[in-house]
Amino acid sequence: MRLIFARNKHLLSYLIQREQWGEWSHVGIIDGDFVIEARGIPVLPLILIIFGVIKNSLKYGGVTRTPMAEFLSRYHVTHTAYINGSIDSARTHIGTMFDGWGILGIFFKRRIHCDDKVFCSKLVALCATNYRDKLAYKATVENIYAISRDTP
Repeated sequence: MRLIFARNKHLLSYLIQREQWGEWSHVGIIDGDFVIEARGIPVLPLILIIFGVIKNSLKYGGVTRTPMAEFLSRYHVTHTAYINGSIDSARTHIGTMFDGWGILGIFFKRRIHCDDKVFCSKLVALCATNYRDKLAYKATVENIYAISRDTP
């Protein structure tokens, strides 16, 4: 699979990079002229979902097939790399909801996540052949970057 690693100048991007001691805050899977990615939830809806005020749904974020031009307009710095995995598996995850708890689990170093939801690095880990599915919730963008390679 061909991956695209990205970062931008937003505070959340910076916090993710700092937490992981890395240079990337997001990863997607390239599918032709599209990127299959787990798009996050804006901060206010995420807080309301975590506290149970509103119910999580696809309108607040999840796995989408984004045109490459739109993806590149959101991220200022990108890098492509390769990892062994299945693009067909990535396509089957389109429409899966975003896992806000999983992101908090990474920040707080706790096993809090939803098995049926994903965040960007968990999506790649589930599609990669180098990760065990039961441990995909531990995948970070920097972990994925560390096992990727620059050539097919």
